[in-house]
Amino acid sequence: NGICDVGIVACILVVVIWRAVGFTTGTTKDYMEEVADVYGTQGFTSMMGTARAYCQIFSVEGLLMLLICNRLISFCRLNSTVYTLWHTLGKATLPFFYFVLMFLPTFTGCVLITNRMYGAYLEEYSTVPGALLQLYQLLEGELDVQRLLKLDVAWTIVVLLLFYIAIRFLLLNAFVAIVVDSYYAVKLTSTRAEKWNGLARWVLPSMVWNGIQSLKPASQDASTSAA
Repeated sequence: NGICDVGIVACILVVVIWRAVGFTTGTTKDYMEEVADVYGTQGFTSMMGTARAYCQIFSVEGLLMLLICNRLISFCRLNSTVYTLWHTLGKATLPFFYFVLMFLPTFTGCVLITNRMYGAYLEEYSTVPGALLQLYQLLEGELDVQRLLKLDVAWTIVVLLLFYIAIRFLLLNAFVAIVVDSYYAVKLTSTRAEKWNGLARWVLPSMVWNGIQSLKPASQDASTSAA
């Protein structure tokens, strides 16, 4: 949530400052007259720079909306089911990230091999992004492998087996196993008191919550000494 809040503020500042600096030199009427050259004195005027700036601003605003939606979704944690699911995915993110790093060299190798082998013969593999898209289609089972087999049978079989074993069977199944393990870990470690503490931490200001937390050890020590 803290990262989302910082990102939201940063995106708002970037958009506001960018618009104030780059688009306050004239009105829309001035821009249209400049492009149309109504007085016949300027000739052709390119608006490519302005259009690119607008496109980049819209991209930042899209990121802003994504962060806002993520922040709004976090409010759904008031529901116990959503709270458990949220913590499960959060706990599974880091292990799955490490697991993906283990298979990243294999996946990158498959992309580069297919690009080198078939790029000169098939347009879909002529670029690295294109080869990456074709491997994704292979993962979905929508790729026509007959054309690849006609070009090189041995290497095609090796690449397909390596890709299917590493990505289809190991990586995707490992993700399911990590999520299930994280779910059991969250269910075993989470308590009702922890849930209410999280709710109080979300409702109360940070200063108030920290003050309450600082009073808890003192009250526990006082009760222990009295006993």
